[in-house]
Amino acid sequence: VYRFDAPQEGCPETKLFRRVIQPSTEARYQIDGQAVSQEAYLASLEEINILSKARNFLVFQGDIEAAAHRQGKDLTAFFEQVSGSVALSGEYEKLASEKAAREDTARDLYTRKRDAQHEKKRMAQQKEEAEKYQEMQSEYRAMQTEFILFQLLSSESVAEELSKGIAEARREAEAIEADREAAQQKLVDADQDRLEASQATEDAERLLASARSELEQLSPEQSQ
Repeated sequence: VYRFDAPQEGCPETKLFRRVIQPSTEARYQIDGQAVSQEAYLASLEEINILSKARNFLVFQGDIEAAAHRQGKDLTAFFEQVSGSVALSGEYEKLASEKAAREDTARDLYTRKRDAQHEKKRMAQQKEEAEKYQEMQSEYRAMQTEFILFQLLSSESVAEELSKGIAEARREAEAIEADREAAQQKLVDADQDRLEASQATEDAERLLASARSELEQLSPEQSQ
């Protein structure tokens, strides 16, 4: 007899299960006095969480003593069999494997995002150096213009000294121009790297958000 804790209105408070073994060893099944098939009988038991295939359906002689001597994994396997959760072990292991794979993916995405951020910082430093060079070049041009004006207004002797200065300034200008071209090429390369790193960062953030969402869906509570 099974008694319902909170029966619904109009429903009986108890349900009577009966199995009769005939002299011919044939079993007949009844629920509340009505003859039913074995399948219907077992299905009705499962509806009230009585699993006929689990070890807790019947307690055989010696089972309690044997259970008391179980330890470690053997005891865990016994409890899984008794509770019926052993049927879900395959699905649990599959979900656990998927969860581990998602965690590996999330770690990889985090590493890629961190590397992209470092690359972005490096490119910002290169851009700052290029801007500083442009400023120095502007200062040099201003000084060169001032020198030319001074040469026009100075005496011949002063102009000779200034010519030496111009020659030296020209050599410095050539060196600066070479540096400028190298820096300009670095700036072009840095802009290309920045665009690629920006795209990689966006892809990494999108994949990381997706992985986190999947990890939340594969939490231990849901996987069991």
